[in-house]
Amino acid sequence: MIIADPNKLPVQPSLTAQQIFEKERLRKRRLPSYAGLERFEIIEKLGDGAFSIVYKAKDNETGKLVAIKVVRKHEIDKHGRTQHLHPSMKKKPRATERATIMKEVQVMQSGKHKNLVQLLHFSESDDHYFLAMELCQGGELFHQIVKMTYFSEDLARHVIVQVAHGIRHLHEDCGVVHRDIKPENILFEPIPIVPSKNPQNMFDEDKVDEGEFIPGVGGGGIGLVKIADFGLSKVIWDQSTQTPCGTVGYTAPEIVRDQRYSKSVDMWALGCVLYTMLCGFPPFYDESIPALTQKVAKGQYTFLSPWWDPISDAAKDLITHLLCVDEEKRYTVDDFLRHPWITKQQQHFEPVPSPMPGVATIPIDDDFDTHKNKSTNKNRRRKDAFSPGVASIKEILDITYAVQRIGEEKARKLGHVVEEEEEDSDDERITKAAILPKTEPKAFALDLGKATILKNRKKAPVASPVIA
Repeated sequence: MIIADPNKLPVQPSLTAQQIFEKERLRKRRLPSYAGLERFEIIEKLGDGAFSIVYKAKDNETGKLVAIKVVRKHEIDKHGRTQHLHPSMKKKPRATERATIMKEVQVMQSGKHKNLVQLLHFSESDDHYFLAMELCQGGELFHQIVKMTYFSEDLARHVIVQVAHGIRHLHEDCGVVHRDIKPENILFEPIPIVPSKNPQNMFDEDKVDEGEFIPGVGGGGIGLVKIADFGLSKVIWDQSTQTPCGTVGYTAPEIVRDQRYSKSVDMWALGCVLYTMLCGFPPFYDESIPALTQKVAKGQYTFLSPWWDPISDAAKDLITHLLCVDEEKRYTVDDFLRHPWITKQQQHFEPVPSPMPGVATIPIDDDFDTHKNKSTNKNRRRKDAFSPGVASIKEILDITYAVQRIGEEKARKLGHVVEEEEEDSDDERITKAAILPKTEPKAFALDLGKATILKNRKKAPVASPVIA
């Protein structure tokens, strides 16, 4: 056996200043540069969508890190003709595209609140719009739910109260309905996780420890929470509107029914987010989009045992007042903030039955005996909640995230009254087909190819059911 002399082992040379400079130069070459964005230095790409790309960047004037949303105005095809970015907008004038961006900018400029992502700078070039916004280093709540599996009631309350305060400012002070409240559009500032002294896990799964919850600070790595993405927001004050838009799993019944709706649609979405945080899966789910829309339209969800067994009746009571099909009876944001579960007032609640007994929001494995496990936490496993077609909450949320419908709007003046009516355009018909699939069943198809988690699953086959 030969033992090498450590003094004679080859030493990895440290990078010289020239090599470091060269690496930085190569990194910058891989990132795009935009005419009109010279004030900012792009550091990395954070994400993209059909219309835009978001980058992490440094503001060279202030030295602060920001998030830059770059929206393309149009594209040039191989024949040199100007095209709109998205096929459904091919008949829209550029003025309409600019009006849509400016509406988002104006909403953000009016929304000065600590629980709303702030717009720091807006500019445009011949080809792009640039929105420089606050950078939330923690990222999306979506990813934190996936990481933690589900949240404790203290942590869920910490998050949802901040979201509610942001919504209250939009509703009461700005007259704005957000229309796309969901975990992907809720961002947070990270805080250190203080390991729990007595970790409690209601199931025998490998749940990540949230750590100690600190009142006024947070837990689970989540501190300050902010609402983001105001692309679908609209100023309506006490009026109503009818444009179908949002994300299927968080869309209120009146929207999927193609009825007029008000700011209360945000409260429905708030209930969906709270439900998802507490148990780890959304209240409305189906692999069939027509079936999913029917469940939403009828308010068909349930507090599925055993996952909801340890959750307080106060939390369930609050959710039933948010996921109320009758929007007249649905909680307002002030009703929400006064509820005993939010204020932590001691109040007795009768056991809350499932709103739709016998209706499971997610497939249940036949081998899982919920009655046998009601009285004990032993051998309770969340993985049995998912069918072979959907391995985990990661995929359920990813499918929900993949289904988005956006409609265009216009206003018409009648004397002194401004009344909205919908455009009967190609993209409007596509939108309505998504909501009312029976009318035009072939006009809308769910594209699961864009679901990133599904892509990852294809790379590595699952040998056994995945623990969510």
